[in-house]
This record gives sequence, C-alpha cells and structure tokens, in this order.
Amino acid sequence: MVTRKSLLFVPLCVACLTVIAFSGCGGSKPQEAPKAAPPAAEAVAAKLAPVTAPSAVDVSAPPAPQPMPVSETPVTAETAPAPAPAPAPEPVSTPAPAAPPAASPAADGAPVISCAEPVFDFGETEEEKIEHGFVLRNNGAGTLEITNVKASCGCTTTKLDTTTLAPGAEVTLAASLSLKGRQGKQHKTINVESNDPASPTLTLTLTGSAVPSIVLSPENINLGRIEDDEPRGATFTIKSNKADLSFEVQSVQVDGISFMEHTITEVTPGREFRVDLNSKGPLPVGLHTGRAVVRTSTLERAVIWVPISMEVVGAVLVRPPQFNLRESEDPADMESQQISISPGRLKEYKIREVVPPLDSVSVEVKDVGNFQYRVAISNMPRSMELNGKEFVIRLDDAANTEVKIPIRVFKTPANRAVLDAQKKAAAAAAAPPQPVNPLPEAARTVVETPPAP
Repeated sequence: MVTRKSLLFVPLCVACLTVIAFSGCGGSKPQEAPKAAPPAAEAVAAKLAPVTAPSAVDVSAPPAPQPMPVSETPVTAETAPAPAPAPAPEPVSTPAPAAPPAASPAADGAPVISCAEPVFDFGETEEEKIEHGFVLRNNGAGTLEITNVKASCGCTTTKLDTTTLAPGAEVTLAASLSLKGRQGKQHKTINVESNDPASPTLTLTLTGSAVPSIVLSPENINLGRIEDDEPRGATFTIKSNKADLSFEVQSVQVDGISFMEHTITEVTPGREFRVDLNSKGPLPVGLHTGRAVVRTSTLERAVIWVPISMEVVGAVLVRPPQFNLRESEDPADMESQQISISPGRLKEYKIREVVPPLDSVSVEVKDVGNFQYRVAISNMPRSMELNGKEFVIRLDDAANTEVKIPIRVFKTPANRAVLDAQKKAAAAAAAPPQPVNPLPEAARTVVETPPAP
C-alpha cells in the first residue's frame, strides 16, 4: 500500500535527478537557464505542498525525469503530464558561418588582349613605305603584360610606350612596311605575345598590293618538269610604270643555273626591255633553282631579282635526290632513311640492285606496284666517313641505267652553352688555386705565425 511519505519521496527524487542532470557532472555542460526560471529548490518546495491524493493510475507510474528545456519553467506536481517515454534532448543549433565575400573580378580576373582592327589593308599603292598604328587594348579584368613583338621580314615595329596595361588601358604599336623593290600582293604579319591565357599570341596583318615604278612581268619563271633533252627557254619584260620615268637595263646575270644563257632586247627606248633565257647543251638531271639578277640605271628600282626553277627528270624519278646528314659525335648514332623511286623517262623498269656506300649499311627494296619502289635504309652512321659517297641504283633495262644519290655530311656546330662551359673550365684550369676561405692578412699572421717561446 502506497503511503503519503512514499508519494512525497518520489517528487523529491525527481528534483534531485534534475539538478544532477543540469550540474554538468559526467557530461558536457548545457547552456544556463534564463534567470526567470525558478530554482530547483523552489520546485521541490512546490512538490511538498499539500495535494489531494492521486488516483491509483497516477501513483503507479510517476513520470520519468526529463531535462529542463532552456526556455521553459520547471514542471510542478500540479502540471505534471501523463507518464510518457522521455524524448531525447534537442541539439542546440549552431548558426552557419557567413559565406566569404566574393572575389573582386578586377583582382582575380584574367587579362584579354584585343585589337579593334587587327588587319590593315593599304590597297594598291606606289608608295615605298607603309606606316600604320595598331591600337592594343586590355579588355580583361587582370593586368596585361606584353612580353614580345615579332614582325615578319620587311616589316618593322617601334618600341611600345608601355608593356603593362591595366584593365581598359590601351597602347599604340606603330608598324612600317618597306615596299621598295617589291611588286604585287604583299602580306606581312606581326605577332604580339602576352600573358593572355586564352590568346597568348595576337596576330596583326599588313596587306595590300605594291605598284612599283618599274614593273616586272612575270615575277618568276618555272619551267616545270622536263623529261627530255630538248632546249628550254623563257622570257620576262621590264617596263616603266611612270610617264616621266625612263631607264636602261645595264646587265643581267643568271645565278645558280649554269646551263642558261640570256639576251637583252630594248622594246621601247627608255621604257621597256625584254630578257630571253635559253638553255644550252644537255640538261642535267635534277632539281634546279636560281635567279636572274637585273641591274637598271634608275634608283627607283636599281636591282630586280627574277626567281627561276625547273626539274629535269632522268630515267626514273628519285626522292630525295640527295642525302644531307648532320654529323654526330656519338659513333653509335645511326640514321634511317627511305628512298622513293617512280617512273621518269622510263615508264616500265625493274630495280636490279641498290648498292650502299658502306657494307654495314642495310638496304631493303620493296615493290609497291605500278613500277614504283620504296627502299628502306638503316644503320647509316652519321659521320664524316660518308661525306662524298653515294648510293647507286641499278635498273634492269636495256641500257643498264645507273642512278646515283650523293651523300653530304655537315659538321654540327657546338652548342653555345657547351662552348661557354668549356671556356670556363679551361680558364679555371689555367688559374692558380684559391683558398676556400681566404683570411685577411692580419688574421693569417695571427693564425699561421706560431707564438714566440
């Protein structure tokens, strides 16, 4: 039977357990309750106040001890809820840290190099010099650094006022193109290198046509592929392009093609001349390139160059017509090459053998059909031993034709860094040895001179 004393003892135990739970003993310390909440002693006194005897249901199962919420007053005997399982304490929410401020685009952005007009077309002109200013701009958010400016042959640029551009800043690159002695379509480029990650090289272009005071027609001569021994010839003219300009052709010289001769004819006195080129004697087999150098009496165009080219094909067409090797200091450094042989004047033939310049050089001949062959060459030393020697290709035809492929070996110039290192080593070897840590003279006297007895 439940007595009144036992009923009073139960609330007292509940209060004690509540005080222990919030005292921090045996666990982490919870947050302090607001000052408005009554202390635990007052809650115990309230539970000891006279109350009516509860029913058997109320007494049989007293409520389990629960931790006091921070923002609520303690539960008294009068307001105690019906017995229920104790819920787990709610975790104290911690506010999320504030997001870091966004980085400034001007500080962390990339530079962007641009030019509103990267191509300058000067049209047709008789001027000897073209000048133009390209405006470079930094359209990015970061600082632009221009590291290098490279102009193609005939085009020059001036030094930039600055190579560092802040966002939105501009600088003008002045470019000039010399058209003196030039004729026809011109296309010159300028490469501007910078730290723009998306476009590290910006290409600027100068284009147009040069109309010289003296016109050459045609500008070059190509006699093409020749498969016979018939003489070949070509003609070019030189004409004044100005009404008040007269001149004379003083001389013509053909360089690089010894079997070509020329004649000069004055078509219109002081205004137009014709130069005829003709081959003499048998045409040597091979690829021939040269030029005709014309000298005139006017400073408007004192020297005119006329490129000349032709290919004279023999019994067969051999590629390459000559081997050019770079000498190696390593005796074990070997070269591998391939020779391509196709019909020339002979349309049907067979390769009887390919004789290498040295017995140690390996040769493998492969018939690929349609009277075409591939010759694989390996184990060819890159040494001066091969200089002046040749491969000999013997054909199985009525004339037992032989085709020779000469070999030229070039000495490799020593690397500049290697030369500098060798010079430093030689200078160090010639110099007297120095002490590792030389002492001042006074210190040397103290250290090296033994004390007087």
